[in-house]
Amino acid sequence: MTVTSKSNVLEIGSMPVIIGERINPTGKKALAEAYRTGNFDYIKNEAIAQQNAGAHLLDVNAGVAGLDEADLLAKAVKAVQEVCDLPLVIDSSNVDAIKAAIAVYDGKPIINSVNASESSLGTVLDVAADAGASLICLAMDESGIPATADGRYALASKIADRAAQKGISTDRLLFDALTTAACMGDGGPQITLDTIKKIKSELGAKTVLGVSNISFGLPCRDEMNSAFLAMALYAGLDAAIINPLSDKMMSSYASYLALSGLDEFCLGYVERYNK
Repeated sequence: MTVTSKSNVLEIGSMPVIIGERINPTGKKALAEAYRTGNFDYIKNEAIAQQNAGAHLLDVNAGVAGLDEADLLAKAVKAVQEVCDLPLVIDSSNVDAIKAAIAVYDGKPIINSVNASESSLGTVLDVAADAGASLICLAMDESGIPATADGRYALASKIADRAAQKGISTDRLLFDALTTAACMGDGGPQITLDTIKKIKSELGAKTVLGVSNISFGLPCRDEMNSAFLAMALYAGLDAAIINPLSDKMMSSYASYLALSGLDEFCLGYVERYNK
């Protein structure tokens, strides 16, 4: 996936990319407080740090209970664009917030996300079609996350079909096979990896994952996250939503590129460790 600068157009190719996850107040008290107090310098600094750490895109979420998400998300998108030229992923389940952010966005963003429920398909697809945006598509619906790769693939296929009816081609879609916690003991990690493979081979589409969910409820989360990232990349993952400030995660990514031949002569790997 090659990313142009302020035009924020994505050309998805053979190189997997990193989406920085840190501008999301879920579980981050300091970021939530920055939104509450209007401290957008804090958000700008998070954007700069992730760009410097090697992120290719940034996810921006402004969902804080009791606050006007549409207003905050638009302000956050404007603030990040003032200091950072990376493409942005507009992250919200609030359609009004998505529209507000798109209105101030310099280019065509990725919307995170749509799912296979009728309520989501009936609103988010229209917004994306009107804006010419790309979409992260969650392989779930009103009933939740299917327990099999076939079930998740069926929902991904449903989203692709409905998107096509709105004039949204598959090359504008990134499908999230959905990471569930390994500690559940239900085979979730392998189901996720099998779903990635199935979406790529049968739907011919690109894939994305929020990787860190794999380690929920477990100690030493970076150890688990970095191992699963390598497994997911080997399975064909195109975009990983991770914390780019994690040295273990970025080391796993750099090592995968070198070992897979995507980093020719391991030049990127050597540069990383010569800094």
